[in-house]
Amino acid sequence: MRMADRNLLLGRGEKLSLRTPFKNGGGGKNYPYTFDEVRERLDSELAEVEAGVSNLESDAKPRGEAIFELVLHPSFIAKSYYPDALLRAAGMRDVGSKEVVITPNKVTRKSDFGKELGTASLYVAGGMESIRVMRSILQNGMANKGVKKEISEIEKIRWVSSDDKYKGELGSDSETVRLYEVALHAGHKEEDIIDAFVDYVKKRGGEAVYRKKIQIGALTFFPLKATEKQLREILNFSFIRVAREMPQLRSAMPNAMRSPLDFPDIKLPSAQAVEQGFKVAIFDGGLGSADLSDWAEEIVWEDTESTNANYIMHGNEVTSTFLFGRISGDGDVLKQPYANVDHYRVISPGSGSDPDLYDVLLKIIDVLDAGDYKFVNLSLGPRMPIYDDEVHAWTACLDQLCVRHGILMTVAAGNDGDIQGADRIQPPGDMVNAMAIGSCDLSGEIWNRASYSCVGPGRSPGYVKPDGVAYGGSDAELFKVYNPFASSVVGVKGTSYSAPLVLRAAAGLAAISDYDMSSIAIKSLLVHTAGTRYRMDRREVGWGRFKENPVEIS
Repeated sequence: MRMADRNLLLGRGEKLSLRTPFKNGGGGKNYPYTFDEVRERLDSELAEVEAGVSNLESDAKPRGEAIFELVLHPSFIAKSYYPDALLRAAGMRDVGSKEVVITPNKVTRKSDFGKELGTASLYVAGGMESIRVMRSILQNGMANKGVKKEISEIEKIRWVSSDDKYKGELGSDSETVRLYEVALHAGHKEEDIIDAFVDYVKKRGGEAVYRKKIQIGALTFFPLKATEKQLREILNFSFIRVAREMPQLRSAMPNAMRSPLDFPDIKLPSAQAVEQGFKVAIFDGGLGSADLSDWAEEIVWEDTESTNANYIMHGNEVTSTFLFGRISGDGDVLKQPYANVDHYRVISPGSGSDPDLYDVLLKIIDVLDAGDYKFVNLSLGPRMPIYDDEVHAWTACLDQLCVRHGILMTVAAGNDGDIQGADRIQPPGDMVNAMAIGSCDLSGEIWNRASYSCVGPGRSPGYVKPDGVAYGGSDAELFKVYNPFASSVVGVKGTSYSAPLVLRAAAGLAAISDYDMSSIAIKSLLVHTAGTRYRMDRREVGWGRFKENPVEIS
């Protein structure tokens, strides 16, 4: 008899029908510190916070509050360990958080000793009275068990100085007015803090451009005009989270020469786009002609009517890449587009630096928040490497819109990959809910990351950045694209072209599929079918090289 045909006899099988209590293993949570071990150290650190708050001018402390950091021990980063009871007992509130990497004094596992570990740093707002209350809790030990437990979960308390808030080198020039961007700990219902900041800046001789402020969650971003000397004073405003010199706009500085190529017989396709049910949004430098009008419509604002050839060239090449793909030399007719395009001309000659950089972002936000587009390409953005601990306005705003409206957005990773110290991916390529696209150097099976293509990692939780690469051209093999404005095929290179090439595959997959796939499903398929030649560095190529042909994505 085969084993599968036998009936099994279970001894004491009635036990299977009885309730069995679940036993938790491992006992309670291990704490690296006792309350008595940390109270003196934390009280000393709070004394520094108290001194910092007392040294601020009264108008630098809206509501009489200032901001300091409360860093949790790496063993207590789960939401269940949030120090709610402690903050309530002291009359404080948290206004934000960020991920930091620290080497704690003590650890709960021997294997972690001496290692750098990730944890959460809370930004906490409190006045002098609440700081004194927290100090008294530490000093006299008169707190309930829950509060004492939360105190034992704290690794460090730190005053946030004005120098901590500025990213970069700040001089003391008192003559030249420069452009900066500032992020405030202030949400939609905290206009009193925003108004206090605007007044504070004005009294110090600067200008916070109120009409261009952007609010996202608990943060408000401002363009700011000031000299370096004025900014040093402005940074004392307690609710400033971060300030940096306003970056330039990537697309305003094309970094590759265009090489006209000999394709005399190239023709536009006669067919309509495969899918007429949706359009794709491309935000760039404009089209400037009706050559692509069968598949692309250009939308222009009054302040972007003025333009120049570089922006138009870039806009045509990005749009042409999405519509027709790259030119491989096979045949004299361009490929049929998968979907039509709404091309938004968001760049004008003044967009190379702010306040027009914020104009560009505000235009993009206004269009996307209508919820009309599922597929979007950005081959532009701030020219700056991302920072681990501070989010950028472009990233924060567009990430939220992608989630809200189910958008699949491809973003050029940036072209400074060969500049030491500035080679990390650029905003908004660090978005969790968008795809940062880098470039590979050759179109064939043998390829590597293009030297100019920016590298990762991203910021938590989107560490794998770029998400992947696509062919974007190199000196060894230029990216061939039809440019209707130049009436010719040109050779170019850059992540500006690999990004729309991937979006073409994504939109093509939606166009030829019998199913209404979500942006997350399409992104998953793109990642699933991406490949590498060997064990390549994920910092350089992400999940690998994306397929260009949607038929191959399954």
